[in-house]
This record gives sequence, structure tokens and C-alpha cells, in this order.
Amino acid sequence: PAFINEKILLELSSLNNLEIIFHSLIQIIYTLLSVFTLVSRLIIIGRYNARVDSQKSAELESARRILA
Repeated sequence: PAFINEKILLELSSLNNLEIIFHSLIQIIYTLLSVFTLVSRLIIIGRYNARVDSQKSAELESARRILA
């Protein structure tokens, strides 16, 4: 019986290790996805701000031409 219990414990520990590996893989994937979404949002915000800045500078330039 002791040998059987040892075998069951070994199987359980290997299952537990697989579970830990699986969970850490899920956490790594989740972290990578979070980083990716953050970076893509920053890029989108940066592009939007650049577009707004170029529109504002174009408006300022046209206002200067009108006033000149």
C-alpha cells in the first residue's frame, strides 16, 4: 500500500506541475496581450494627436495668410 500511495502522490505532483506550467503559460500570454493592447492604444493615441497637431498647424498657417 505504501508503494501505491507513493505512486499516486508522484502522479498528483506531476499533474500539479503541469497545472502550474499551464497557469504560468496563461499568465504569460495574458501579460503579452495586455502589453500589446497598451502599446497599440499608445500608437493610436499618438497618431491621433499627430493628426490633430497637423490640422491645428494648418489652420494657424491659413489664419496667418489671411491676416498677412
